[in-house]
Parts: sequence; C-alpha cells; structure tokens
Amino acid sequence: MKKGLLHIVFFLMAAFTMQAQKPIYTDVLVVGGGASGVTAGLQSARLGVKTIIAEETPWLGGMITAAGVAAFDGNHNMPSGIWAEFREQLYKVYGGPSKVATGWVSNTLFEPHVGDSIFKSMVAKEPDLTVMYGLAFRKPY
Repeated sequence: MKKGLLHIVFFLMAAFTMQAQKPIYTDVLVVGGGASGVTAGLQSARLGVKTIIAEETPWLGGMITAAGVAAFDGNHNMPSGIWAEFREQLYKVYGGPSKVATGWVSNTLFEPHVGDSIFKSMVAKEPDLTVMYGLAFRKPY
C-alpha cells in the first residue's frame, strides 16, 4: 500500500512540474540579443517579417551595454541607420552630443543600463518583433 501511494505522489509531483512544450513559429529567429542581434531583429521586423530575438539574459545590447564597454570607437560624426537612432536617444537622455563625449577612448559614452533601456524601447515599438528572454541554445550533452 505504501509503495502504491508513493508512486501516486511521485506521479502527481512529476505531472505538476512538467510543462508541455508549445511550438513557436516565426519567419526569422535571431539567436542572441547583443547589439548585432538587436539590430538584425529590428531590421527584419521593419521589413514586415515576423521576428523573434531569443536572448539568454534579461539584458539587450550585449557587450556594449552589459560588459561595461559602453564606448564606441570610430567616427561619431557619421550617423547612419539604427546606430543613428540609438545615438539620438542617448543625446535625449544625456542632453546632447557634448554630454556623451566625456572620455578619451570614445566620443560616445553612456551608462550600460541606459543603452539597455534604449534597445528595449526600440524593440518594443516594432509589432513584428518579439524578444524572448531566458532562452539559451546549447548542445544537448
């Protein structure tokens, strides 16, 4: 009797902890929400394609926002595309170009959490774009 009851309890515990996997369909899957993944997802969605960005962390922007490397090398006078949109949002937050040109490494410096919030607001505006946090793709071993 005890053994049968134990099996029933185990079965009920397993039933409550198991989750059915629901298929997710999309036209484009971008693995990783780093700066490149976010820009790829934005561009894809802006072309009218249903897109999912699968990101392991709760953060967008990868190295330029989460790794404390929130500085850009290159010509800050050459705005273009999604980078220009991102930079304009930085200017709004900080009060203009001179407010982000505060270092000797780069003319565009910002706090990591500000970059993350800008990326999140950019992706939120796109109806064909979904960001799924907490998803990681690993080898099955």
